[in-house]
This record gives sequence, structure tokens and C-alpha cells, in this order.
Amino acid sequence: MRAEKPTVVLASLESRDGERRYDQTQIQVSGNEWKKYSFAMMPIVSDPAGRFAIRLKAPGSVVLGHAFLQP
Repeated sequence: MRAEKPTVVLASLESRDGERRYDQTQIQVSGNEWKKYSFAMMPIVSDPAGRFAIRLKAPGSVVLGHAFLQP
């Protein structure tokens, strides 16, 4: 990820409709150079229809190259 200004990104594991959040982590994106951000999350339930979401904590923009999840 990279961003013109330092910002906080929220990565979360959620129900299909986003109503329930199973786990969440904050990622501090530090600047405009590409950087890999590793994180770990452990959902509190098993939901085969769940989703992985990435959101900004405040107004702004982030460029995301790709996201990879593995068990």
C-alpha cells in the first residue's frame, strides 16, 4: 500500500452484509512509497459466506496493490 499522506487503514473479517465484525486490525500506512504491510487476524466464528474488508479510518485515499489471505 501507499498513500500521499500517512493514514490508518482498517482491515476486517465480517459477515456477508457487514453487520457483524469477526476481527479487525489497524494498519498505519506511512507514506507514498510502496510498502508491504503484514498482519494477522483470527475470526471469532467460521462463516463461509463472510468477507474481507479494507476501509479508511478517516477521509483520504490509499493505493492498494493486492491483498492476500491464507489460513
